[in-house]
Amino acid sequence: HNGSLSAVTQPVCDLACQSGYSPSNMEPPTLHCNITGGEAWSHFTCDENTCDALTLPLGVVAAVGSNSSCTNGAVLTAVNSPSCDVSCASTHSIVAGTEMFQCPIGGGFSFTTLRCSENHCNSFSFSGTGMIGDDSANDTIPCFDGIVLSAATQPRCRVQCREGFIMSGSQHIIECGHDGGDVVEHLQCDEIMCSPYVFPEGVT
Repeated sequence: HNGSLSAVTQPVCDLACQSGYSPSNMEPPTLHCNITGGEAWSHFTCDENTCDALTLPLGVVAAVGSNSSCTNGAVLTAVNSPSCDVSCASTHSIVAGTEMFQCPIGGGFSFTTLRCSENHCNSFSFSGTGMIGDDSANDTIPCFDGIVLSAATQPRCRVQCREGFIMSGSQHIIECGHDGGDVVEHLQCDEIMCSPYVFPEGVT
C-alpha cells in the first residue's frame, strides 16, 4: 500500500507479508524515512509460499485438453499458481471428489479430494472356449478359470488351446480394455474334427 512517512513525526511504519507470502529474510518488517527525507526504504522482503512437488496418486493424471500443469514434480504456489486440473486415467473411473489439485495459502502439501477406482473386466471362464492357461512366458501370467483382469495393473494373461483343439488367432493373450467389461480374446480354439465317415454297406 502507498503511504507517506515523514522525517520526524512518522519516520517508521510496520510492514507485513500479504496472505500467501512469507518473510524471505530476517530483516525487521519496517519501512523507514531518513531524517533528510528522500525515498523511504526497507530491507524486508516476502516470497510467495510454495507447495511441495506433486506426486500424483495411482490412476490420477493431468486433465486432457486443459494444458494442465498437474504432472509429477510440478510445483504449485499459494497465489499465482494455486491449483491445476486432474482427472482419472482412462483405466480408472471417478469415485468421488473434485478434479483439481490445490496448494494451501500457507504452502506445504498440495492436495486433491479426487478418488479414482481401477476398472475391472468380467471374470473369464474357460468353459466352451477350448482354452487353458499358458505358463510358457515369464512376462505374462497364465490365465486361470475365473480370472478377473484389471485395466491397468493386470490387463492381460496368456492362454493356449487344450488337447483336441487347434489354434486360430495371432496371440496367446486375453486382455482387459481400458473401460473394463468383457475381455478381448486374441486367441480362438476350434475343436479338431474328423473327416466324414463313409459307412460300408449294411452299417448304420
